[in-house]
Amino acid sequence: MRLAGLGLAALILQACGGDAKADDDAVARHALATRAIAEAKSMPSTYHRDIALRAISRNLRWVDCDLAREAASAMEDKDELRTFGRCPDDLGGMEPSRPGKGEEPRCVEDVRRLISSGADKERRLRDYFDLDGPPRAVYALSCSFEATTMAADALPPGDTKVALLFRATSDGEPDSDRRMAVQRLRALLPRLDGDLRTEAQGWLDTADIDLIEDRPDAAIDRVRRAFEPQQAYGLIGHFLRERDIERAVTVTGLLPPSSDCTRYDEGLTGLFSAGLPHNAPVIADYLDHLRAGGIWDRLCPNGVGPDIAADLWLRAGKEEEALAAAAATGIPIRLARMRAEVADRQLRAGKPESARPLVLAGLAAAPQIDAGTAMDRTIAARLRIRILNQLVQIGEAGKAERLAASFPGPGWRGFAYSVMAAAKGRLAGRKAAVFVDDIGDVPVDR
Repeated sequence: MRLAGLGLAALILQACGGDAKADDDAVARHALATRAIAEAKSMPSTYHRDIALRAISRNLRWVDCDLAREAASAMEDKDELRTFGRCPDDLGGMEPSRPGKGEEPRCVEDVRRLISSGADKERRLRDYFDLDGPPRAVYALSCSFEATTMAADALPPGDTKVALLFRATSDGEPDSDRRMAVQRLRALLPRLDGDLRTEAQGWLDTADIDLIEDRPDAAIDRVRRAFEPQQAYGLIGHFLRERDIERAVTVTGLLPPSSDCTRYDEGLTGLFSAGLPHNAPVIADYLDHLRAGGIWDRLCPNGVGPDIAADLWLRAGKEEEALAAAAATGIPIRLARMRAEVADRQLRAGKPESARPLVLAGLAAAPQIDAGTAMDRTIAARLRIRILNQLVQIGEAGKAERLAASFPGPGWRGFAYSVMAAAKGRLAGRKAAVFVDDIGDVPVDR
């Protein structure tokens, strides 16, 4: 019984100790938040002061609703104050909308109405789907496959019907739907006039359509017969997303060699700039195949430039190689950014001890914030904010606070305190709608 009593007492002391630590953390967050507001309030009452206060207010939602509201109340523009709902979660509609979000049901209704609009329906449908506007990556109205093909089915053979069916083959649709749209286009070809038939046939004679019709080797042969860099890059990206390393390597072997792989061109380095899938194990496997098979050395006989290689190894999850390549550039800010990126990855993976030496090395080599051009100073400030956030996550609050105090001007200094307070709040499990960690738009001291 006595031992049991001692165990219970120990548990009570441990719980009390935990509560005391939580209370201390809350006091520290409150103090940082108060200092952040005080710094911003000391700025002249201008638009720039409002910018600083808005960023600080949004960060303080991670700390204390009343303090966040106090910062917003100090702004001359009261729009931010009106976003406060159930604190700390709400930003009152501040989340940006995405093109096409929630449009599909309305598209179907609109198309049904336009189909019934009489002899003028083709022109109305062209306007509705913006068929005469310039090509773009994202259309103002993103209609579903159902709505697009419904419009096409209501029209006679012609350029509008062809354009709508081609739109239905876009990347956003499931493969089965895209394949159906291609089949409809092929069935339509004999009913088209000469020039339009030639144009539609040209649309169908592409590697993209080969892939939709599940003919990957035909797509590779097409690139082999008539090499076009962007088409080759698109094929490689597709095969990597499908984890088809063998075909990705085959297409890569068709790229032209370059004597200068320190810059982006139409060869291997151009592929890296075109964008590879965000799947580190797949990219690492792909790069290992290129190196083992001799393709890497053949395409870049003089080696890949360290600046390009640093980003590539990072994307492949080869962090040590990425750091070594960044160091080989001889550019301090390049190494500093890479060090911060690798540390962020370690922290996101729940490995604070692995991140610690990188964060502390970054702090020791933090770029000067009061030298160079305005752009240089902003770049340095952004990196210091990133390091500050990392210091909090590895438990170095004292170092983080000293770093925050080193920022020049009340705008930047107040923002730094708010970032630190928000970072501590996030660690404590508090929730908020947004975390502002980009100092770029916050004025220094105006």
